[in-house]
Amino acid sequence: MHKRILIVCFLVSGAAGLVYQISWIRILSLVFGNTVYAVSMVVAAFLAGLAIGSFLWGKRADSINNPLDAYIKLEALIAISAVLVTFGIYAIDDIIVAAMNIDTVASGGWLFLRFILIFVILVIPTALMGGTTPLMAKVYVKSFDSLGLGVGSLYAANTYGAMAGAFFSGFLLVPLLGLKATIAVAVFLNLGVAVVLKAVNPKITAEEVTVKTKKSTPRKKKKKAVFDEERKSERKQASLGVAFLLILLSGFCVLAYEIIWTRAFVVSFKSTVYLFGNLLTVFLLGMALGSHFFSKWLDKAGDPLRLFGLAQVGIGVFGILSAVFFIYADGIALSLGSMFGQMSWAKDVIVMFVIMLGVFLAPTFLMGLGYPIICRAATRSLEFLGRDVGAVYAVGTAGGIGGSLVAGFMLLPLIGLQKSLFVISALSLGTGYIALLNASSRKGIGWVFPASAAFALMAFVTFTILGINIGLGTRTGEEIVFAKEGIMGTVRVTRKGENGPLTLMVNNYQLATSGDVAVRFGHIPLLLKPDAKEVLLISLGSGITAGSVSGHQVDSIESVEIVPTLLDVQPLFEKDNHKVIADRRFKLTFWDGRHYVRVAKKKYDLVISDLFQPDSAGVGNLYSLEHFQNVKEKLKEGGAMAQWLPLYQLSPENLKIIMKTFAQAFENVTVWYGDINSRLPTLMLFGSQSGIKIDPARLAEALEQDTVKEDMIEHLDPLSFLSFFVMGREGVIAFTEGSPINTDNSPVIEYSAPRNIWNRNEDAVTNFEMLISVREKPSAVVMGAESDADFKNALDRYFNARTFILRAKVDHARRNYVKELKAYQEAARYAPGDPYLGFALFDLGYLYYVRRDFRMASEILGWSKKLNPNLLESYFYLAKSFEQMGRKEEAHSAMRELALLRPDIAEKLLAR
Repeated sequence: MHKRILIVCFLVSGAAGLVYQISWIRILSLVFGNTVYAVSMVVAAFLAGLAIGSFLWGKRADSINNPLDAYIKLEALIAISAVLVTFGIYAIDDIIVAAMNIDTVASGGWLFLRFILIFVILVIPTALMGGTTPLMAKVYVKSFDSLGLGVGSLYAANTYGAMAGAFFSGFLLVPLLGLKATIAVAVFLNLGVAVVLKAVNPKITAEEVTVKTKKSTPRKKKKKAVFDEERKSERKQASLGVAFLLILLSGFCVLAYEIIWTRAFVVSFKSTVYLFGNLLTVFLLGMALGSHFFSKWLDKAGDPLRLFGLAQVGIGVFGILSAVFFIYADGIALSLGSMFGQMSWAKDVIVMFVIMLGVFLAPTFLMGLGYPIICRAATRSLEFLGRDVGAVYAVGTAGGIGGSLVAGFMLLPLIGLQKSLFVISALSLGTGYIALLNASSRKGIGWVFPASAAFALMAFVTFTILGINIGLGTRTGEEIVFAKEGIMGTVRVTRKGENGPLTLMVNNYQLATSGDVAVRFGHIPLLLKPDAKEVLLISLGSGITAGSVSGHQVDSIESVEIVPTLLDVQPLFEKDNHKVIADRRFKLTFWDGRHYVRVAKKKYDLVISDLFQPDSAGVGNLYSLEHFQNVKEKLKEGGAMAQWLPLYQLSPENLKIIMKTFAQAFENVTVWYGDINSRLPTLMLFGSQSGIKIDPARLAEALEQDTVKEDMIEHLDPLSFLSFFVMGREGVIAFTEGSPINTDNSPVIEYSAPRNIWNRNEDAVTNFEMLISVREKPSAVVMGAESDADFKNALDRYFNARTFILRAKVDHARRNYVKELKAYQEAARYAPGDPYLGFALFDLGYLYYVRRDFRMASEILGWSKKLNPNLLESYFYLAKSFEQMGRKEEAHSAMRELALLRPDIAEKLLAR
């Protein structure tokens, strides 16, 4: 009964440990940056503390009279130190940020110093956590003959607990309670363990005394026989040097596999916080099951290194086989998903869980054998059980630190995902070979060496000959113009068709398309603040936004980008980004954008933050209250922040959360449509400490700049630009009433956005339509509008016209084309000169052309051409429609008009 209590308590302790790890990694990534380097430093520092604690407490455990009492104190001290460390991290945040600067933030010296700082912060609680394993082993294991069962059972229980901690913190605790409350739950778990064990401590101690008394009654002759039996068992053990080498290599491979497999899943699927939660849960589940299963047989294994060696060879083989899975990962996911019918977030989580079980269960099951069997092989007697168990844990953890750092910082960026997987699999095979060569007997397993080596070589050669590279992601059938793996993931540029647009992808996320709306992300903020001189761009992407900023009269353009490989793709988009990289005013830094803002010492006139995939892990931090406040602190007097939002990737609830959070940070806010696309709509939040008023004369002057005229049709009519206004701060407060705020402690967006991936199409239209109903007239933010009746009436007419156009775009998305056309006719009554009416009509006319209703297409396209004479596509498809109806003269006439406007374009279109 008492042993079951010990097992349960050790399980709960393991759960608390993972909750701390996940929570502290999240908090520290905000303090030190959310790059691979920064997060890896946090993980390494955490593991280093565990290793040191295990080693030091293991040496002490054997000399402690009451190890259970010491264990109880450790659990209580872990809880106390966890509270102090959590408050300490927040307390020293400002000090650390003040010591950094943007020029050295990514340097090797700062990375090392960052590791030291994190290690110092975490060393006390993690060292205490590391001490729990050798102390509990000393309490739990009472017989040398059952050492394998005892250590294996403890390791399994602790790992089961870690799995539960990973699952519940990732899926329930953090999203429901927030970070601080989640840490509080872990604190109560540690204290609960201490209280329970304190209550049963006298009974367990009394039981131990009884056992010791009974063991002291035999004569000296029997004592000698027991001692001889232990010596006999000792002769079967491997040398300590071999045992420690094996656990070092095993730990190295385990953490390296975790890093590499995580990258593989990120390249193949969406990198949401739930994907990482699923992955860690399955990984730990497999190890717990393996340890649990094998613990029953470890003491009966006459040759533990033989079993360990076979397990390591199996891990290497399954590691190679996992590469085969990732070739077909996308198809497997689609096949599994089709079994569920209409997909949802919950079904997606289940599908990912099933897929990960298929990939990870077998190798992680075998990984679970490593620690208990090496403990069994390395431990000489119960007298030094604590020392040996602690030393094995420390060495294995040290190997894990090396594996995570080498895989993340060296293998993946230098040789890529696929070769890294083969290298670590080969190392697993080599570890197995070392164990088998040091086993007492290799009888019956001689075939393992040539068979596994031949399999590995054949797999590597096959992949090489076939040109397969899982690190470049799933093939889509499009032309791959550029593909490269980097430290932050895989960057690809693809082209659909011979002269089609270029599409930029990072891992499984689309960032930009040549000629897309990103050009407006730079122009619109600068049209609202034409006096901006110092501009900061959070995200570079394809460089299109930065290129549009360079067309304005600014003195400096700083850009911070987290994916270094994106620098290599800039020449491919130079037509759209205007070769901004070569602009003398442009400065690029590769780092975490949020942390860059915290560290930067200078202030800016304008900060433009790109629209970020809200469901991607870590991105929610860029939509948090703290981040918006950090940006506000770095603005000059009268400075502003432009935050772009992808309405097509946000649920209506998420949209309101971000808008409310932004309005909480800034005293003055205006909201603007980025375009009139109801399927892929964008929105801009524009915030400032100062009042926001638009000078019509300065706006008209800014629209007349050559680069603006080239990119934005609004230069023909400034009133059309003002019609993109949605609402002011008071409108935002009313619109978002009842919504929570996204903060660092309560990261609502990161945990809720992935739940809406499968509703994106409907959410896009819903968000677009929802904002139409709350639009405000722009006269409130335009200088002189209230005092000039004619000007105000003109603004009101455009407001009414744009309302009809926007509603028509909703009808277009919902395929109500008759109602859409009527709405355009109403819009024309109010503002027939709105250039966006011509654009909207072209979209409808083109749709009728594709549907082969050429009569309707010709009528609508002719109207579009009349309203917007510079819309070249209207001429072309009008000509094609006339041609299809046999009206050749009218077709030639439309084409001649096109040739007069742009002979070069006409020639290309005719060549299609």
